[in-house]
Amino acid sequence: MLVPGDGGPLLAALPATVAAATAGPGPFAAVTDLLRRARDDAAAHAATGGRGPVRVPALRGLVHRLGDDPALLGFAADVLGPVAALPAPVRADARDTLRALVEAGGVVADVARRLGVGRPAAYARLRRLSGLLGLDLTDPEVRTALHLALLVDARAAR
Repeated sequence: MLVPGDGGPLLAALPATVAAATAGPGPFAAVTDLLRRARDDAAAHAATGGRGPVRVPALRGLVHRLGDDPALLGFAADVLGPVAALPAPVRADARDTLRALVEAGGVVADVARRLGVGRPAAYARLRRLSGLLGLDLTDPEVRTALHLALLVDARAAR
């Protein structure tokens, strides 16, 4: 779907099942490339479990385009290595908790709501994961690294 500008209210009104992307701004001569990028990023967004509208440039689109790049895969393995070593049910809970953390922008009340647990339980999960990973999960750069690693992990799992 092609929408003007950043799409704002139009994209917000779309159901989560619709893959839509915006691209631009750019010169008219670049429309073909902008539409291709928007299409590719919308497809990558849908293929990696993204919900809602995607705006270009999209992190999921970048992960999709880089694909099996050894540096990207190594980065994700370095960040999530301790989680990958956990037993399957614990590993799934850890990934869900980390995904909730990055989707909530680090707001623990939102993490708890997304996980369906109380705030004390969310804090306890995050403390354990922080210790396991050796990372300060309150650091925005750390959460960005986790977000990227989780997207790479999700792409590899598909």
